[in-house]
Amino acid sequence: MSNPAEYLLNFFQLNSRDQHRWPLRPLLEACNAIDDDLATRNQLGASTDSFRKVTQYVGTALYEKATKDLQRIETAGTGGRCTIDGPLRDLLGVLATQITPRAILNDEASACVVSLIQSVKETIRIDSSLPNELKFYMLQTITSLELELDKTALYGDFSVEDALMRLFGLIRRAEETSEKPEAWRKVWVDWGIPIVQGMIVNTPQFLLGAASLLAITS
Repeated sequence: MSNPAEYLLNFFQLNSRDQHRWPLRPLLEACNAIDDDLATRNQLGASTDSFRKVTQYVGTALYEKATKDLQRIETAGTGGRCTIDGPLRDLLGVLATQITPRAILNDEASACVVSLIQSVKETIRIDSSLPNELKFYMLQTITSLELELDKTALYGDFSVEDALMRLFGLIRRAEETSEKPEAWRKVWVDWGIPIVQGMIVNTPQFLLGAASLLAITS
């Protein structure tokens, strides 16, 4: 799905009968995709607290839907309509207009991703001043990125930019907290900038995000 917030918004606008035709799994995946998008924004310094309430309530509503659907199957009842209140629905509508669409990497940028991963791992190894929690988050994000790279190789559907944006934010945090900031700045200059410059996009939101990342070098 290109816009998970819009996908969820469409679901909550349906009547009870039509809602029961929608499988639960894609709805939960949409909720998780929004969480990933918000996590990326948060890493880049944006405030996301109000939007996170949306995914919390939506997740609860969807699990209630699953319970009602099971009861409906067992009792031949209707199960009822799955709803969220007006303010949350409005916030979901705002998210639907802001969710960043998928970007595409050109060939040169794609080749840089593997080098970026190797460079981050090596810099983590030599930087003893980096907080353990930050190291953990970086390695966790790298694992997610490597998994998405494998999926891309298998299916050809580029989906690694969320993990990339999270890793970029963590690299910036490492530069700010490490006793070896020049090492992390080198990682960004050598590999981060070429990747961001190689992202082929046609939306103002993503271009603004890329511009803010490139501003790290100023």
